[in-house]
Amino acid sequence: MADDTISVICNGNTRTVALWPGVTAETCEKSIQAAFTSSAKVAVLLRQPDNAVVPMEFIAAVRKGTFVVVFAPEAGGSVSAGAAPGAQPAAGQPAGSVSSGSAPAGQPAPAGAQPAAGGSPGAAGAATTNTEDDDDEDEEKGIDRTNLAPSFEGWLDKKGDKGFLGSRFYLKRFFRFYQNERMICYFKGDKPPFIQLGCFNLNGILLVEKVADKPFGFNITMKTSARVWRLAAKDEATRQSWIDRISPFVQGYQPPPKEATRPAKKRRGLPPLYPVQRCQGMAEEEQSMSTRFDAKTDEAVAEHKPEDGDVFLQLWGNEKAYIQEFRQIELDAEKRAFISDLPKKLKDNQHVVAFRSVTDPKASLLESTFLYDEVKAPEELLKKLVGKTIEVEARREDKFDDSRKFKGVVMYKEDSGRFALYDKEKNAVHFINTNEPISFHLLDNHKSEHISDSAEAPLFEPALRVVVDSEQPSHLAEIAYSVPDAFEWKATYNAVLNHGETEMDVTAWFDVKNKSGKTFEGANLLLIDNGNMKKKDDKEDEKKEDASAVEEKAKSAFGGLGGLAAGLLKKDDGPKVPPKPRIYKYLIKQKPVLRDNETKQLRLVSAYKVPVTSYDLVRFELPQVTPKPISGQSEGASAKSKVESVIEFRNLSEHGLGLDLPAGEVNISRRQATNFGVVKMGHSSVGPHYANDTIIVPVEPLEHVTATRVQTGFNLDRDKLFMVETVEITVVNGRWHGVDVVIEEEMFRWQSFEITDSQPTHMKHPHPRKIMWKAHINSHEDLTIKYTVFYQKFTLD
Repeated sequence: MADDTISVICNGNTRTVALWPGVTAETCEKSIQAAFTSSAKVAVLLRQPDNAVVPMEFIAAVRKGTFVVVFAPEAGGSVSAGAAPGAQPAAGQPAGSVSSGSAPAGQPAPAGAQPAAGGSPGAAGAATTNTEDDDDEDEEKGIDRTNLAPSFEGWLDKKGDKGFLGSRFYLKRFFRFYQNERMICYFKGDKPPFIQLGCFNLNGILLVEKVADKPFGFNITMKTSARVWRLAAKDEATRQSWIDRISPFVQGYQPPPKEATRPAKKRRGLPPLYPVQRCQGMAEEEQSMSTRFDAKTDEAVAEHKPEDGDVFLQLWGNEKAYIQEFRQIELDAEKRAFISDLPKKLKDNQHVVAFRSVTDPKASLLESTFLYDEVKAPEELLKKLVGKTIEVEARREDKFDDSRKFKGVVMYKEDSGRFALYDKEKNAVHFINTNEPISFHLLDNHKSEHISDSAEAPLFEPALRVVVDSEQPSHLAEIAYSVPDAFEWKATYNAVLNHGETEMDVTAWFDVKNKSGKTFEGANLLLIDNGNMKKKDDKEDEKKEDASAVEEKAKSAFGGLGGLAAGLLKKDDGPKVPPKPRIYKYLIKQKPVLRDNETKQLRLVSAYKVPVTSYDLVRFELPQVTPKPISGQSEGASAKSKVESVIEFRNLSEHGLGLDLPAGEVNISRRQATNFGVVKMGHSSVGPHYANDTIIVPVEPLEHVTATRVQTGFNLDRDKLFMVETVEITVVNGRWHGVDVVIEEEMFRWQSFEITDSQPTHMKHPHPRKIMWKAHINSHEDLTIKYTVFYQKFTLD
């Protein structure tokens, strides 16, 4: 192990501790162990006066699962080896002393130490300006390049990369240009040994340019990382000399056209400079209920000629049903007609929204009266039957097979609230107990009365009494109305895989439940998914999840400061306008009979031997692709992972599919090897898909395999219109056996992208906006993927 690190075991966890350069591990081992075994899990000592910078970096380190101990002198003092809180100095070391004196040549001197006589200006500058270098954790730090001769070298001021609280200071560093190795490295001093602090590959340079914010300054913008090296020379000649040597390595940067840098609003009425290429998963086009926005077609549409009994049902999610009926009605002498057989759930404040006579276009509606009587108890019915002759049938004890029947005129005593039957023939009175299960027979004297002719009828269902201004007595009338909570519908898929999980038989059904209180025969059916198909309980659970998501995200991101961060990131309780839901329409080819209080299954699709692929997939919940570039640095910086076993297939007509498929539940099973018997694999759900889409169905979570995604760098140049983002993905296999996984990444920011660096090398994905890696991860091992993506050819508002 290197002299500047030490592995400390505490409570079974191995932590790597970074020590001050020049301080050996042996001299600090006891004090480090004391710090780690104290009440604090991680001891952090600041090594610079600006104490505000380190805590945020420390939080980021904890979030990534690394533990760092940094040693620093007390204010105005010198470095004490192992100066952890509450720890004692190492044996033989006085408190506050420097453990190893001045740093050896080529290594940074401890804070407070003076440069040796004749030392380089870089060393002195570093000691007096700022001892912290922004690349302390450079992966190639510490490489000895003493024996490698440079093509060019010299002192430059280097500005630290942007940290959590902004850019840091300029530090003097000694740079060496290795042309054959195509590298530029920088060091603390200009005397050997040359132990590099950091370097960058010339193959990854996007552009080099002069800047005006620093005298003789110039920037080197990388394409293989999100880093921008901000440098400054001592004079113009030195600056130009460095630029001339670096320029041949620039990767042919093409600046955007001038019109691309103009705000989008100034290009109003002009075609887009970079046409958007649509792809699966992209935010869909805006919708409108007006036909003005429908796609134009030259196909002639035959006009439907309505007939008596035609019904068109539009089931708007699980909320309302919009119903259109055509009825043959006859007007009486007073030009009245009764339209009965309406849904029982129809209410008086929701009745007819439209009435039209098909046979007499000049006819107009003068009056409409909604008649509705909701009988809730036997007493209410009996009050309507007072003075009528009826028959009552009452059950007897269980030992009798037949029931008892009584016939007579209904009588009612108001002061006692009791009902009785007076049998005039037998001169008998029978009292009626409404608490018993009894049946009322209206007999023949009520058959002549239309059950919905008037509100005085014994018992009637919802009806509409209309008065029509027309000379014609007979009309084919169109009525339209809406009924709330009248129907429920959903889509259900059943997928049966063969034993090798290479083919699948799939059947899908629409389940339509009629709760309207009316039977519809031969109905033309249009099902609409308006994004509100879930049950009320599911919606309440989602609201609770959304409310806690911000707090959980803050806690995971900021560790011990989670409470404060959650308060800062808490959602505003003010009113917010929800986004307009997407509308999906599904016209049913069948004309089913939808009986009241029954559920009808209507076939959606049946397909056999559909080719499928079964594999384990790692992906992340990234922002949805939009027609505009996504340039915010925080977008996708923290993404939730999904690690699942999935099956994948194409929605193609040659596979018996190739039609728009609604969102729904999926039951997944697999045939036995003998092809007799099936076993359940899982229960899942899929979203709506169009023809030719690739459909991925989760089968089950891939247990004990986890993944994280961290944005490690981001650079947006609004003037030159490009973005560079670096990402690190870690997949950990905690299973008892190895796994073969596909890791999938979506380039959600923009369509024109280039993967400039990928470790390991990525693979092309069938989706135009995705890349992937296929990897085998052994048991209890992990895989780290680092990649850089470069976006260009876009405009910003």
